Amino acid sequence: MYYILNTGRGVNGLLRWPIILGMIVVILIMPATSMWYDSLGVNVTVHMGDPRWEIGSYRGFQKFTYNVCNCSHTACTGLDTLTLSDNAHYLDVKINTTVDWHSPHHCGCNHSITGKVKSIWIGLVLENHGTIPLKLKYVRVTSIGQDTPSSWDMTTYAYGPEKHGIGNKPYWGHLSCFNLPVSGSKPLPYTLPPGYKTVVWINLALNGSGVYVFRFQPVFTAFNQ
Repeated sequence: MYYILNTGRGVNGLLRWPIILGMIVVILIMPATSMWYDSLGVNVTVHMGDPRWEIGSYRGFQKFTYNVCNCSHTACTGLDTLTLSDNAHYLDVKINTTVDWHSPHHCGCNHSITGKVKSIWIGLVLENHGTIPLKLKYVRVTSIGQDTPSSWDMTTYAYGPEKHGIGNKPYWGHLSCFNLPVSGSKPLPYTLPPGYKTVVWINLALNGSGVYVFRFQPVFTAFNQ
């Protein structure tokens, strides 16, 4: 590319030089500007967090009533019909509302009786093994068995978070139905930091008789959602 510069003489000639020099500068910096934008686009990197969580531990109780010698009583026993999923993201619980119970000495009677389950308590230890905070929105409870109760009422209680063990905490260790709910629970949604765990107790009050299977599935989202 060739430029023919007419320097001219006098005032008009002098006025042309700034314009010509400005054009030369623009021509020179255009390729450099293009190269800078290309380099910027290539070097941008997006880092994503790791949202890993699991049910680290679980337990359950059933609370039922029975009659002995015209006396009504309430009892609490552990549930052993609990199955954790392979990915530790949900817990299936089988419950028979009819309970065969060997009653302790009540009203001068001591024999086997039949009780009716009124409610169950399911406890979950939820652990955040990822690199970002997670928000526990709620625990989804669904009936997945052939029989479905006419209705049920659910209440959720969350405790923590804890960095280390929870075995000696009042809301996990040495509990029975009669100790629940423990005071100090927190409302949902609930934010769980990385490396921490929280305890959630779900109370399910049942209306109906039969053999039921319930699925307890915590629902997490990113902390800013």
